[in-house]
Amino acid sequence: KGTLLDAAQAINANKSRSVLVIEENKVIGLISEGDLDRALLHGMDIHTSVTQFVRYGFTFLHQRNLVKALELFKKHGFSMIPVLSKKMELQDVITTIDILKHMKIDNPQT
Repeated sequence: KGTLLDAAQAINANKSRSVLVIEENKVIGLISEGDLDRALLHGMDIHTSVTQFVRYGFTFLHQRNLVKALELFKKHGFSMIPVLSKKMELQDVITTIDILKHMKIDNPQT
């Protein structure tokens, strides 16, 4: 199992302010920068397992849909949304960068 430090390093590398937690090829939850901040503010060591900080109730899509993703980004302030199979296997990740690229292509005059 990963540690808070592992999660922080993964978040830093992916620049999406959160990281997916995967066990046995299935996405089981996510951890955000805010979750890490709260853990550290409560005195947790950086080598503490992420297990107690995983958010198991998380938003995802079953297919890549940038319009739906944009709605979710606006409503919840997400920076990424996983696209999962019915078996909860990771298929794709939609990020705010994907949305911005899509908007630029669809609206070249803006």
